Amino acid sequence: MSRTYAPYIAALALLWGASYMFIKVADRGYEPAAMIMFRLIVASVLLSTAFVAQRGFRRAVADLRGLGWQGFAVGVVNGAIPFTLIAWGEKHIDSGVAAIANATVPILVVLLALRWQPSEAVRGARLGGILLGLVGVAVLAGLHPSGGWWGVAGTLAVVVASRMGSRWRRRR
Repeated sequence: MSRTYAPYIAALALLWGASYMFIKVADRGYEPAAMIMFRLIVASVLLSTAFVAQRGFRRAVADLRGLGWQGFAVGVVNGAIPFTLIAWGEKHIDSGVAAIANATVPILVVLLALRWQPSEAVRGARLGGILLGLVGVAVLAGLHPSGGWWGVAGTLAVVVASRMGSRWRRRR
């Protein structure tokens, strides 16, 4: 990795990690579905504005129409459902636990690669690394999260949200 990427990766880490804190704060006043709908509306307005500014109105509309139902499905499966699950999960767990549970994404991608790419067979140190990663996430998230069964359900909701995103990315 080039050193020129370091500031971008640091900014991404700050923004990505802070989103869990902001979801936790917003959870106090809004229901998860309403909060995520508002978040998606704001994001779509900002992205649409940038897209129209870059391509022009007619070309942007034509490109968006060309996406059709596939574009809508990507938005629902990779955005709306997972972030609603994360917001629901954060009603029952701390934002730090949610961020750690989301750390399962790369591990789940590796496990999916095992299923869909037999050439990516994992043995020895790689297998140990995957198992160590899973154990590490379990330890950091807490084998018995505070909140009893609701805490476990909240943690699982975040892990399922992570799984949904990694599964959709694999299919594209």
